[in-house]
Amino acid sequence: MSTVNDQDNLAELYPDEQSPLQDIQQDTQDDIDNESNTSDAEEETTNLCIACRQREKDKSDNPHSELCTECRHALIKYPIPKWIFLIFVLIVILLAASVKNIPESIKDLKAYQDAEAKYYDKYYYDSLVLYDELYQKYPDSVLLAVKLMQACIKQQNFDYAAYIIDNSLVGKEVDDSDYKLITESIDLLDRYYSLVSKVDEIITELQSDPVHLSDPGYLYEQINLLDEEEYDKALKLFYLAMLEDKPEDAVDLLQQAYYAEPRFTFLLGYLGNAQRSIGMKDEALATYEKALEHNKTDHLAIRGIGILELLSGNKEKGLELVQKAFEIAPFDTYVSEAMVIALCENGKREEAEQLIEDYLQNEYIFNEELYSYLNGSITLEEYFTYQGGE
Repeated sequence: MSTVNDQDNLAELYPDEQSPLQDIQQDTQDDIDNESNTSDAEEETTNLCIACRQREKDKSDNPHSELCTECRHALIKYPIPKWIFLIFVLIVILLAASVKNIPESIKDLKAYQDAEAKYYDKYYYDSLVLYDELYQKYPDSVLLAVKLMQACIKQQNFDYAAYIIDNSLVGKEVDDSDYKLITESIDLLDRYYSLVSKVDEIITELQSDPVHLSDPGYLYEQINLLDEEEYDKALKLFYLAMLEDKPEDAVDLLQQAYYAEPRFTFLLGYLGNAQRSIGMKDEALATYEKALEHNKTDHLAIRGIGILELLSGNKEKGLELVQKAFEIAPFDTYVSEAMVIALCENGKREEAEQLIEDYLQNEYIFNEELYSYLNGSITLEEYFTYQGGE
């Protein structure tokens, strides 16, 4: 059955009225007309300025413009309220100041990390220098003061360790672990300075006593009488070794001293010197290397190995090591004299003489044996024996 025949049949059923099919057709046309009117209205609304909703958008300059001509001109004239602009400027200034400080903070953090790495790798002099640079910038930092104190103790720089404790740690609140480190360091320093002061007192009294001043064994006897309950045994043995006439006995005393207090690692440098001075070069090298196991920047041990290199004919290597020790401790008597000799052994006599002159201008006193070496009275080998220099 087709649609046309159906329409004819409907007409026969409703001769005087509009058929249902015609009603449907009419409704459909009405919907189409309504949609067209709605679309026109929406299009008209869409073309209005989004700011004022009264005038049409001006698309003459920009096809994508959402504003009318008047609103666009007003926005250009007053784009940002003045108070917002002032806040913006203030924020920019604060950000600039903050960024300016960032590199310095990063630099300090990196320096602290480097100091920590050097310390735990046992390059104590290097860590001391880095900690000290930070300490000078942040003198109120208890953390840096404790770190610097530890590095000083390990490097055997007792004078500076005592200074840090007295000026930055006494009376400060610290945690239990730091308190333990500080009290242990104070105990070690007290023992050290107690005996050093006592020996200085004995020497001062001896200088005003012409009878005993001429007796070379009197000072030895006075130090030997010191009560080990009151004064540090290791340091007492050290002083006795320095005054000992018999080189083998000096070696024995220094060994005892180190075993009495292993924290005094500087004793190993003196022990190595004593061993080398009586021809125990292999033993001396082993002692210096042991010292470097405790502290890789032990200037006495580095200097000692440098001297062994000079004595073995390795002049350049010897100078390199002595130079390294000199950079760490330029005012150590043994190191400065070894530097002069190492320069001479490498054909740098003028530099050696200039170095001597610089020290003499600062009222520095060299051993007589050094001048004997310089004028050719004694050889390199003779200088570094028990009868010569150290």
